Amino acid sequence: MTTSKGIDERQESLRRWIPANGQNDTSQGMNHIAVFSKDLEATAEFYNDVLGMPVVQVTSNHDVEESTHMNVSIGGGVRLSFFDFPHVPRLQNPAPE
Repeated sequence: MTTSKGIDERQESLRRWIPANGQNDTSQGMNHIAVFSKDLEATAEFYNDVLGMPVVQVTSNHDVEESTHMNVSIGGGVRLSFFDFPHVPRLQNPAPE
């Protein structure tokens, strides 16, 4: 596989973040990752039916009463936390092509 010099340089630059001692995972993990979702129903269907990752909790967003908070289990005790914000018009626009 041939790569351009620019890609090789970027990849080499990123390698500086690899620990010198060879230890590749020093974190103690995480509980969840928060993500915006324009359509929670479609998001739930995709993660459950396509990826086999079930919805495990649906609650109101404690910070914004118009928003819903949905957790999807992605394995290993980690959840993706999806939030919608239907009251924010600019977040309801289609993504640019």
